[in-house]
Amino acid sequence: MNNKCKFRDKGSALVMVMTFVFILTIGVMGLTSLCRYHQQKETFRTNRMDAFYTAENVMLEGAQYLADQNINPSLVIGKYSKGDDTNSLNMPYTLDSKVQYCSMRIEADPMGVQDNYQITATATIGGETRNVRSLVRWRPPSLVFDYEYFLNNWGWWWGSGITGYGDQRTNWDFDFKDNPNVNGHIFAYGEVQSNHVTVNPFSGTPPFHGTAGMDPVTYCHVGAPLVNMPNLKDLTYYESKVTGTISKAGVILVDKIYGDDEPKQGIYLEGVSASPLVISGSVVIRGDTIIKGYITGQGVIYVGGNLYVAGDIKYANGPNYSPPPE
Repeated sequence: MNNKCKFRDKGSALVMVMTFVFILTIGVMGLTSLCRYHQQKETFRTNRMDAFYTAENVMLEGAQYLADQNINPSLVIGKYSKGDDTNSLNMPYTLDSKVQYCSMRIEADPMGVQDNYQITATATIGGETRNVRSLVRWRPPSLVFDYEYFLNNWGWWWGSGITGYGDQRTNWDFDFKDNPNVNGHIFAYGEVQSNHVTVNPFSGTPPFHGTAGMDPVTYCHVGAPLVNMPNLKDLTYYESKVTGTISKAGVILVDKIYGDDEPKQGIYLEGVSASPLVISGSVVIRGDTIIKGYITGQGVIYVGGNLYVAGDIKYANGPNYSPPPE
């Protein structure tokens, strides 16, 4: 009887052990499968992210490659690749060895806008392919031209007779004195000051009148980001683009480019109410420029030397500034 009980106990223990092992095996297999699933899922996500960032970097490299072209950007139009596409140009830079395939295509703007180019980049990593596309402008105009007044340092408006219509910006502090009229936004990288003393333009009486003075919370911006200055040390690029003139009483004073290379000639420009300076398009003056008086027309003057504003500059036939500038 005792021997039968022992055999029965051993059999029960063996069944329990086998059941435990079976359950443990199922559990291990389930955990292994779950781990493999999450690993594959994470690898999939990692490859997709790496492919996206690679394509994005390739696109940025393409934009830089386009920007490096000094004269004719259309020369870089084409397809650059790494991988199985043998009918394309070589990549102008190296890529990580894990990149299976990568291409970057530079083409003219599909809408036909001059100096606009479309860049499409594709990258494949671990079987995952991502595409990135952007529309870039070759040699875009500097943001400094978006403002009526821009100074790359400490800006100052001292004088009750100063009136500005448009947005003003400085890459440092902006100082006001005698309450000038500011009809537009004020952007200062640093602080707003009143005769060298920092003030809070959002409380109390601001040191300026006009639209900005009536609503400084909306129109005043301190701590604004820096705006990079365009490179005017080399006027070659601008000289290749200018098409305009400056004239007075029907006589052309500046026709596209003024002054020899050496010595760089300057010019004195003064308009009067009956005979204002007429600015039409863009011009380059290689030397110094002194300007004052009445003007009309629309354009840009690129000055290779110093620019002196010798007196008030007024529109002979100015636009209507009664509504706030947009």
